[in-house]
Amino acid sequence: MISERPEYAQFDTQFEEMLKPLYSYIQEPMSICFEDEIIMNVKQFIRRNNKVSAVQWEVFKYFPGVLAKNKDSFSTMFDTINHFLTFGKQALCAEMNHMIKVLAQMAEQALFST
Repeated sequence: MISERPEYAQFDTQFEEMLKPLYSYIQEPMSICFEDEIIMNVKQFIRRNNKVSAVQWEVFKYFPGVLAKNKDSFSTMFDTINHFLTFGKQALCAEMNHMIKVLAQMAEQALFST
């Protein structure tokens, strides 16, 4: 795989920067039909690079809206959230209160939705 070679790591960063306009659509998940593809793409970047970038954390902020659109079902987000927790530990610890609140809010939504 190309991104496993260090000399190509810069291309992942550049490619992700090019995807930012596409990622911005997740801010309003009710108005699009490809939010799952955005989430899966973010997961692939995390998996490939074994880290969570600033761009990916920006997308993460909009996961509660996607959860609401999916009628409080984690569906494809669950595996991606696991990648955030696994490969983004340092950032999670740095912003522990905010991230835990977001995760707790999403879990509460999923558990107690009607």
